[in-house]
Amino acid sequence: MLTDRFHQLRKEELDKVFTKINITNIWRKVVRNQLRTVDILDIYDYYDFNYNINSRALLLRNDILSGNYSSSKPLIYRVEKKLGICRHLIIPQPSDALILQIITDKISQEIISNQPSENSYYSRDKHYVKKPHEIDEYGFDWRELWKKMQKKYLSLVNKKNLLLLQIYLIIMILYSFQN
Repeated sequence: MLTDRFHQLRKEELDKVFTKINITNIWRKVVRNQLRTVDILDIYDYYDFNYNINSRALLLRNDILSGNYSSSKPLIYRVEKKLGICRHLIIPQPSDALILQIITDKISQEIISNQPSENSYYSRDKHYVKKPHEIDEYGFDWRELWKKMQKKYLSLVNKKNLLLLQIYLIIMILYSFQN
């Protein structure tokens, strides 16, 4: 929506952030790779969006600066959990993911400067802490380790041996902190 407040306060800042070069670079360096790692890939790996990124960048810029941008409907899929309960997972459309990343990159320095300590982080892909699912010691990937832990957990629950269950969970938590 174009209002006087939009023109006075926001348009100048948006004009600096949403340049064609910035939009294109963030797509190629960050967002495209992020979308390629989701569970459901586009059949052409977002080829049409990537191939036309320069024209898409201009269209996105014009929509944002004119106040006409609106987000697209995301892809929502369900992953069934135990007892038929489903977890809804959401994958944004490429243009929405790109715009969110541009905004995040713009405000990230302010977030980092206000973090309570050097050891805290706000983004999974912008820190150097080894992730729990990157442990290679066992020869399994994290999903296999998770399944193994869940089987052990369920076997303890089925036996109703709660004390042993608590000890096992404490050991798992302490072990994860050591690594």
